[in-house]
Amino acid sequence: MGLFSFSKKKPKRDVALCLDIGSANIGASLIALYPGTIIQPEVISSSRKDIPFTDELNFDDFLIAMTKTLHLVLLDIHKKAKGVPEKAFVVLASPWYASETKKIHYSKDTPFTFTKEIWDALLKDEVKHFEDEHMSKYKHIGDHARLLEKKNIKVYLNGYDTENPVGKKTKTLDLSLYLSMSPLSILSLIHTKIQSVFAIDKIRFSSFLYASFVVFRDMISESKDFICIDVGGEVTDIAIIKDDAIVDSVSFPLGKNALIRSLSKSLKVSPPDVLSLFALYSSGRCEDKIKNKIESALAKIQSEWLSHFQKGLMTMKGELEVPNAVFITADKDVGEWFRMAVENDEFGQYALSERKFNAILIDGSILNRYVTWNGELESDPFIMLETIFISRNKIL
Repeated sequence: MGLFSFSKKKPKRDVALCLDIGSANIGASLIALYPGTIIQPEVISSSRKDIPFTDELNFDDFLIAMTKTLHLVLLDIHKKAKGVPEKAFVVLASPWYASETKKIHYSKDTPFTFTKEIWDALLKDEVKHFEDEHMSKYKHIGDHARLLEKKNIKVYLNGYDTENPVGKKTKTLDLSLYLSMSPLSILSLIHTKIQSVFAIDKIRFSSFLYASFVVFRDMISESKDFICIDVGGEVTDIAIIKDDAIVDSVSFPLGKNALIRSLSKSLKVSPPDVLSLFALYSSGRCEDKIKNKIESALAKIQSEWLSHFQKGLMTMKGELEVPNAVFITADKDVGEWFRMAVENDEFGQYALSERKFNAILIDGSILNRYVTWNGELESDPFIMLETIFISRNKIL
């Protein structure tokens, strides 16, 4: 070796399995992380499969269909063999989890030192209330629930946002806390399916709402105030963010599949044909007769979806002004339609927000500056977003 020769040591690469479990489809990928370096996370293989569509939603049948689809996606990723994952990260969309934002107020007449013991006691009480409140949702499957996330979004001492509050004196304490939970039986099913294909012991779960909030807050949004909308297959989730904290979130049972069912009924065609006709309509290549029928059916479902959207915002806003910046995550085939529905919502623009909604559909062109995507694969914004979240937050 010469005097000025240097060995080029390859950076440590961690390969992990990332799963995106929604209510319309399931995505899986193998991702490469480079801890301790500035190298971007990389998606090295990817797969996504639809959960079989049904005219009527039955939760038990839906759960069976989800687990079967999950198994197929895992087998597909395993077949591609682009790495051996040692860890897995699972992101759950609605209805596979429940979440809530809690505001905790604590005060004394004289100044006190904020300690970890006070923190833990306050959190313990709120977690117990949250579990008691949401356990009833899962009684139909005879289940216990497991806490997924317990995140302190903001801490205010004497009314001031404080980044490192422990050990500081105050008379008032306000916490903004995000909690999420999921039925233990569902988590066990997912765990078992993963281990039936990959020899992975370390499996972490998170909610899509929290993952998307963190990425939008840290990477995408130019404002501290914005709205998150995730349009899933069966459920739409909405969250209001003010001053970089989740103020509140709500869900309603209308999503992509409601649009498909409405069009299928109005046009009297099968769901797969509906998506083909919708694609033609969206590209402006649909004949006038069919176009008119589609527009009539879309007007009905848009009105219903916007009504739920508006009621959700009204429920959450309280005395707050509703932000005009809106970030939307949705499947590619319907995402632009939902974006336009929000942006052209005259009621929301004038009754809920002082300014016109600026709705942005999150896609690969927005996220690709933060993650390296294998050029042989079709881009998947959900997997990209979750990969960024995992990498930046050192989840694994």
